[in-house]
Amino acid sequence: QGVLFEAYAAEAAAIESHEAAEEAARLARDRYLEAGRPIDAARQLEALAGITRREARPIQVRMELVARGLAELEPLPLTPEREAARSGLLAAQALAQMDAMELGAARGSADAASAAAQQAGDAAAAIDADTIGGMIDVLQGNVDAGLGRVRRSAHEARDAGYEDTGVTAYRNAVTTAVRVMDYGSAEASLRDGLRYA
Repeated sequence: QGVLFEAYAAEAAAIESHEAAEEAARLARDRYLEAGRPIDAARQLEALAGITRREARPIQVRMELVARGLAELEPLPLTPEREAARSGLLAAQALAQMDAMELGAARGSADAASAAAQQAGDAAAAIDADTIGGMIDVLQGNVDAGLGRVRRSAHEARDAGYEDTGVTAYRNAVTTAVRVMDYGSAEASLRDGLRYA
């Protein structure tokens, strides 16, 4: 049942049905805990953190969800599955810290997410982490290099066939460019993203 609820949560989130996605993610977490699957249970906290971000709830709520997930994973044996889950949670932590403009901490979390993704052999998660790193570059004043990094991540995901990762990276390229008023870059990324979608 956990797998079914998790899939439902992902589909609901994809169409911005946040209330349904949140309920399904919580149910998936409960079922995974009951089944003795702590890594899968911890991953649902990343999903809940993502919903919290989309709903623009307080950043501290997200930070608490992520911290709980990381704490649950810490005592577990080192496996690719654990590191994949850690990568996702660390990426969520980096986004929360970035949104709070704690850019040094966000950089550390993004780098840790990348390292965990590499250890897990999860290429899509590594691209996600690199995308976040590029967004942080932009906010730290390295605008051209950062926007270029985000766009390269989007192209890399597209070329590798990682659709969710690619679409997210293109969206981030657009919103980050708009945030720093680089409308030419935003338009180019939007055009590429629409062509890809």
